[in-house]
Amino acid sequence: MRYTRAQLRAEARRRAGCKALRVCRSTGTLVGLYEAGPANLDTDDGAWATVCETHGGIVMHQTRAIAESHLSHPEEWCPVCQGDSEEEKNYENVRAL
Repeated sequence: MRYTRAQLRAEARRRAGCKALRVCRSTGTLVGLYEAGPANLDTDDGAWATVCETHGGIVMHQTRAIAESHLSHPEEWCPVCQGDSEEEKNYENVRAL
């Protein structure tokens, strides 16, 4: 599905702690930037999270700037985007529930 910028901004505002949603050009997946506390994510590994909304991959960061820099390349941190077949099987099994 193709999203307009306005649709992505509106959806980001509906999600707790979400500061931005983007469609990644390299993978076509939806990725999000979250402030961990308001999003009810564990803050032990950082106050900011980059999330692959398509596959559920999450990576935590100490600063917003670092988290934002990871938005454009989920294939560097999302196991399914990286082609990890075991993670993809797990994702498909959970999605089937």
